[in-house]
Amino acid sequence: MKILTLSFSILLTFYGCDLLTNSSGNSTPIHKTVISGGVEYSLDIPANSFSLNDTLSISFKVKNISTSIKEFNFSNIQQLAYQLIDQNNNIATYYLYIVSPALSHFSLKPGETKEYNQIGLFKDNSGNYINRGKYSLVVFLADNNSPRLKLEISVN
Repeated sequence: MKILTLSFSILLTFYGCDLLTNSSGNSTPIHKTVISGGVEYSLDIPANSFSLNDTLSISFKVKNISTSIKEFNFSNIQQLAYQLIDQNNNIATYYLYIVSPALSHFSLKPGETKEYNQIGLFKDNSGNYINRGKYSLVVFLADNNSPRLKLEISVN
């Protein structure tokens, strides 16, 4: 039992926290912020390099930095959208648009923030893995409620 404990301690020493968190060597978070119309839009992803088996975690924040209430209206229940666009400008995958008669909206008072968290796979909407390569990740509020925030990523 002591040998097993010692072996595990040695492994932790050599591999550090990556062994426990399953993170890759390219774990630097990537961030983009755009301010438009008194609103701050922020996009965060955990890295800019992924393997096909990874999941893409997106955090998108909308913060009212003005002195008045900001209203956001949507034609259906989906409010956040994203696209993964390859180097030939083809959309490899996107967050599906929900076709629903249900309208939705939200409002933000000055200083308030709304956060969206989305997790996606590197698969197209038919369930097939996308090709390895460089992509532009474009994230935005649906129905032209925000600017499109773009980050460059690679899928290996």
